[in-house]
Amino acid sequence: RSVTPWVIFMGHRPMYTGATIDPYFQKFEDVLVKNGVDLCLWGHVHNAQVTCPVVDGKCTDGAPVHAVIGNAGQSLSEFPKEKAPWSIYQAMEFGFSTIEVNGGQWLRMNFYGDKDNKLHYSFNITKKI
Repeated sequence: RSVTPWVIFMGHRPMYTGATIDPYFQKFEDVLVKNGVDLCLWGHVHNAQVTCPVVDGKCTDGAPVHAVIGNAGQSLSEFPKEKAPWSIYQAMEFGFSTIEVNGGQWLRMNFYGDKDNKLHYSFNITKKI
């Protein structure tokens, strides 16, 4: 993928959120993997959440990372008491996110809080050149 090194898929209702895997959206998960999707961005749920690279609810190298980025408005959605094993970051706060890329080497997603405008969480996806 020299021309398009990063594939980002966006949708409204998340495939992975809280401790739930949506069975309807999970039906096309193999399409995301087959097409080399690196990152999935979701809304609808009003909080911020990041998964490990995940397929079928299991952390798997090379799979898409899912990020819920619904914490920019509306009232916030609570998380369940039990944290799913694939969920690596959860924030029930208003905030915003940015994405940075360095060619085909790495993609970084940053999560900031509105109250202090400080970086609260960041993750990288890297590729071998």
